[in-house]
Amino acid sequence: VPAEKTIQSTAQELHVGGWAFDRRLNTSPEKVNIQIASIDRKVIKIYVATRGTKRPDVVKALNAPGAELSGFNVLVPPNELVSGDYEIVVLQDLSNGTLACSNMRELKVK
Repeated sequence: VPAEKTIQSTAQELHVGGWAFDRRLNTSPEKVNIQIASIDRKVIKIYVATRGTKRPDVVKALNAPGAELSGFNVLVPPNELVSGDYEIVVLQDLSNGTLACSNMRELKVK
């Protein structure tokens, strides 16, 4: 996920990546979506993440072999977002519902 207060050009592709893992069930979520919403909530877009990226760092940090394929990636096409301030939220579809995780970092698109 972009670093704190990242500035992104509207003309550039935006890459959002990270990991999602349920330690209780020792598994990655069935589906991961990325919600990019303007701070004023006038723009809300949801992108389906590509899952299954190898994350040996997560396996090591959590001591969880089941987290090996917990990585995800989303590429937002150029000019998809208008200028403004956005929040990125990871939406994880779990067996008992959807978990929304925000890193509380702001994305500024110019």
